[in-house]
Amino acid sequence: GDIWVGYFGSGKINRFDGQRWTPLQLRSMGGSDDGTALIATQDGALWIGGGGRALKSYRNGKWYFYDTSSLSLPTTRIFDMLISTDKALWLVYRGQEAVRFDYSEDRWSTFEGLHFQCETSDGMQWFLSKDDGIVRRDPSRQTWTRYDTEDGLMDKPNQLFMTRTGTLWAAGSHNDVATIALFTGQTWALQKHPQIGKDIDIRSGVCESENGTLWIAGRRSDDLQVGVLKLTGQTAEYISPPKVTTIIYGIGQSSDGTLWFGGESLSHYDGKTWASSSKSPELSNLQDWIDAIYTTSDRNLWLGTRSYGAIQYDGNTWTRYDTRQGLADSRIIDIFQTTDGSIWISTDNGISRFDGQTWLTQALHPDLAKEIQKKGVGQTQD
Repeated sequence: GDIWVGYFGSGKINRFDGQRWTPLQLRSMGGSDDGTALIATQDGALWIGGGGRALKSYRNGKWYFYDTSSLSLPTTRIFDMLISTDKALWLVYRGQEAVRFDYSEDRWSTFEGLHFQCETSDGMQWFLSKDDGIVRRDPSRQTWTRYDTEDGLMDKPNQLFMTRTGTLWAAGSHNDVATIALFTGQTWALQKHPQIGKDIDIRSGVCESENGTLWIAGRRSDDLQVGVLKLTGQTAEYISPPKVTTIIYGIGQSSDGTLWFGGESLSHYDGKTWASSSKSPELSNLQDWIDAIYTTSDRNLWLGTRSYGAIQYDGNTWTRYDTRQGLADSRIIDIFQTTDGSIWISTDNGISRFDGQTWLTQALHPDLAKEIQKKGVGQTQD
């Protein structure tokens, strides 16, 4: 890349492109010749700060001048600039407070009445809608398609999930019966399972085990049997209490193949035997609801509790995290892993991110975490 050298007393900056030097007058880019700080950011932009609250940048072959005189910023010179881990530019003023400048061109978009669920292998983005429908977005064409009962869908869809083979399923209720629906490409094929209750709601645990079997928890009902649907191909089997708890908010599988079922209590299944989970100090002391279970790409198991924080199991060791380690709150609502391996945990007081070593307590603006619910964080291919 180019080399930039600033001789700010002269009001110039010099650029070396590998063959020759070119001097540039700061005033020609806007503002004055005053320049006292120089930094390059990861996106290849060059930034120059100076007096009079002036800030300039060189990006993609063009100069930009930011006139900040109308903003409530310090009036002294910018004498240093730093880049933080979240890629923000910090302006350090002599004798006054520092200012954080978000120079990213990324912006949030809001889709009213939609709740993102997943992205299928063809790049389609899938949402639940508040009016009990399912909406598909094609980001390449910027088109939207809505599905409802006329397309074979249940009358109240509450979840969408995609299997490892790319199959898309919806779960919810139809005529007050727990129902799942397979997307066939144009329409939905319903399967009713009254054995697991009246509904599969947004909090009900859903998991695909290593062998491709689907495990889906029903919603508790006083007048119907409840439990878990085990779907292997087209064969349905039902697991009922006391093998599993009557309320299940999370299902996951650890690296040893054990399946875990959490809700009002925690139980596990090793392929032969069902048992309650108290085989470690972390779990024997656990007297709390399990509101989320998540299995990461490297087969680590995460439990999210209602007041005890998050618990990680790597196949050998259980590790507990709460506000003392950096979680925003000890009440866990949801857990999700992004493609870079980071763990994002939605709590009652914000969304925290764990990179495997340290926690970022408020990984997103607190306003984005208001009224967070299951599948509060998701990721698309872009």
